[in-house]
Amino acid sequence: MPKIVAGSAILVKVSARKSQDSPADLFDPSGGVKITIKNPSGTAVVTEAAMTNPSLGIFTYTHQTVVGNPAGNWTMEFKAVDSTTTNLTLPAIMFS
Repeated sequence: MPKIVAGSAILVKVSARKSQDSPADLFDPSGGVKITIKNPSGTAVVTEAAMTNPSLGIFTYTHQTVVGNPAGNWTMEFKAVDSTTTNLTLPAIMFS
């Protein structure tokens, strides 16, 4: 798990695929991809922020940490909406 220095910017990059079985099947969900970031106590510090879409199926978000941020495991979740389908990821440790 990466260690982050408080005050650093963190680039998060994810890909959207139509199927887990087809890594080349990138696509842009019609509703985009959103990110939620929670601090170690579980409080959301970023809630469903829109991620940028620099290329087909690739989404990025830059999170700026602050020198007073608490130490511990920070988590992130992603939400992708395409037409009438909404996909959510399980929370994953972002950094500690």
